[in-house]
Amino acid sequence: MKKTIPLLCALLLCVSLFTVATPSAQAAPVITAQAAVVLDFETGEILFERNMHVSRPPASMTKIMTAYIVFEEIAAGNLTLDTYIPISHHASHFARDAWPGHLILTAGHYYSVETLLRLIMLPSHNGACIALAEYISGSEEAFVVRMNQAAERLGMDAVYENSHGLWGNSKSAYATAILLRDFITNHPDILRISSMRSFTFKGATVNNTNRILSETHIDGFKTGTTAAAGPCLASTAYRDGQRVIVVTMASSNNDNRFLDSQRLLNFGLEEAARRAAARDAEREAEEARRVHVTINGAPVIFDVQPTLINARTMVPIRAVVEALGAEVGWDHETQTVTVTTAAGDVISCTIGSYILYINDEPVEMDIAPVVIGGRTLLPIRFVVEAMGATVEWDGGTRTVVITT
Repeated sequence: MKKTIPLLCALLLCVSLFTVATPSAQAAPVITAQAAVVLDFETGEILFERNMHVSRPPASMTKIMTAYIVFEEIAAGNLTLDTYIPISHHASHFARDAWPGHLILTAGHYYSVETLLRLIMLPSHNGACIALAEYISGSEEAFVVRMNQAAERLGMDAVYENSHGLWGNSKSAYATAILLRDFITNHPDILRISSMRSFTFKGATVNNTNRILSETHIDGFKTGTTAAAGPCLASTAYRDGQRVIVVTMASSNNDNRFLDSQRLLNFGLEEAARRAAARDAEREAEEARRVHVTINGAPVIFDVQPTLINARTMVPIRAVVEALGAEVGWDHETQTVTVTTAAGDVISCTIGSYILYINDEPVEMDIAPVVIGGRTLLPIRFVVEAMGATVEWDGGTRTVVITT
């Protein structure tokens, strides 16, 4: 018997490895970004990373947090997309020289939250950030306090000094990915806006700075570029049930910013699908190994699953015998389990012992009880038959069929 058990375990291991075999991991893509991360949206797994915890200037990827707080206000009922926001002199004139005339916000005029969000997410409008920050918190300074509070709540490695990212601010690629995951999860309407390739403002077409939106499956998110930050891009894509988030920071140039992100998005979608297939295969293999128990056709639910040991079905005894109307006792000192049936019969067995006692009469078993996960597992046939029930094994469904 001692030789049989290791051999059986080895055979089961080989079967398990064969069952869950999946395509091997693919080679990581070559990119120029100094920092990057690929995040599986569903599981939160890191599929690829380069210096993902190194804090760097995020440039206009800062605006993701600004838009996030706007959506928090919408969710709280303090704003709607149709709420009209006044434009202060400061918001109107901030970095005004950087904008063509059709993008200038007129001081004293009002623009909807929807319009300002489009201006933030597509052409990366700084004044729109300030206008929303002033409306929500009274001043940009107060709004920045809220940005940092949100970052701390989300577990982000980030420090915000302003709402737009034209200067200052620092956060890691991973922190940005965390924010995107929470943003898309709780406020998915942001994808409707971030995926727009263009919109009309003051009669002119305003294009999205994110050039890879034309690629299949890519549906957002936000560019960022300053001299200090270099070309940065947060992006996301969805394909065949898999969503991934990619953040690249400080790519070698503007073109490579988009090439880096495209390569990582494609890599991430394939890797997420590969890992999902592996998880599905493991679940199927686990289900194939699972042992079920029914009593008069009704399934018995366990917190520790039954298992086969040395070709014997070992079952957490309490759930079964209580379902059969018996009581179970446990003696910690002697490691003995005692079953008292409704008819008054007493069945007992000690962990590690091959003897089962029925009203003090010994019955020899070919396997001893064990403790797994804090639950006592006994060879079910010996116990159930001692209680007057019948036991059959359905090999097709791997089910112990108990009939009273």
